[in-house]
Amino acid sequence: EDVDGEVILFHDTFVLRQRYAEDEHNVTLMVSMLEPISPNYYISVISDCWLHAETCLPISFKYLILPKKFPKPTPLLGLQALPLSALHNTEFEAIYANTIRMFNKIQTQVFQALYTIDENVLSAHPPEAGRRSQQNSRFCVCGARKRFAQFASSRIRKWSSCE
Repeated sequence: EDVDGEVILFHDTFVLRQRYAEDEHNVTLMVSMLEPISPNYYISVISDCWLHAETCLPISFKYLILPKKFPKPTPLLGLQALPLSALHNTEFEAIYANTIRMFNKIQTQVFQALYTIDENVLSAHPPEAGRRSQQNSRFCVCGARKRFAQFASSRIRKWSSCE
């Protein structure tokens, strides 16, 4: 429970058989850290069979070091959607011609990094945000840059047949 005893953060049933009463028992649990961080939480162990059979253990956070919080997601910029012609390659454009005419907001924002920069790129976003077309365009660029023309051509044929 929290420092005020108002919020129960976790509860579970633990059955202790008489034959194991002298053994050591470990219980692992996870609870959320509430904001603002309180000085301690309490673990209460209460028997449901015996009167006055309970104990309360404080868990101090005085010397607790928490990891840094994750940074906020990158906000989408107010960019004008890029047309499919931004690929500047008729074969690549033909792959997507039946499915899209314009790149969506996320695709537009990451386009330069995926298509023109010769570095690794991490683009993490929901599945419905056009991830497949980004992966395909990145592969086409990589294939063209590294002169794997035959391999890139076979990929283009494969993706074209998937539409």
